[in-house]
Amino acid sequence: MEREEYKNRMFVVVPLLLIGLIFILGAAYAWLTTVLGGSQSIKIKGGSLQLMLDDSFENNEINLLNTIPLSDIDGKKTKSYKFDVINNGEEIVEYELYLDDEKLNTSDESIWIDDQYIKYSLQLDSTEVSSNLLLNASNRLLYSNTLSAKDTDSYELKLWIDSEATVSEVASKIFRGKLRLEGIQSE
Repeated sequence: MEREEYKNRMFVVVPLLLIGLIFILGAAYAWLTTVLGGSQSIKIKGGSLQLMLDDSFENNEINLLNTIPLSDIDGKKTKSYKFDVINNGEEIVEYELYLDDEKLNTSDESIWIDDQYIKYSLQLDSTEVSSNLLLNASNRLLYSNTLSAKDTDSYELKLWIDSEATVSEVASKIFRGKLRLEGIQSE
């Protein structure tokens, strides 16, 4: 009789434990893979590595909307997207900056401006460090750098439509991007 009661309890307890384990694993996965959008500070901590991307400046969006082709000279005069990369850790850190697509609220990809028409200029502390067509940025890598402990790199990113593009190739289209920061702590 006791053995039968034990089996019945296990028949109820084991599935509940499995459901609880699946829930905990799902929550941990969601927490570890959360992608944040908009203006905020994002911190990554690991040991003595503490790298932060701060893009909380006012009216700070990476957008190209209702724009026309510009020369490089005029493109570099457009409004900047400003952000800082901050190393609050105790070690020198290497990092890479990427410009990824921000999802739009539509599945219609025909409204996207193609990378072959988008140019960018990236300035580090008022010195241009990278300028190219977005299409030529390998995996959308904008720049790699090394940052000393307790130091900050201040960036300005400018985007514009390449002067080689025709108005019909970019008319009524949009580009919306977001920065991705990847840090590497040296051993």
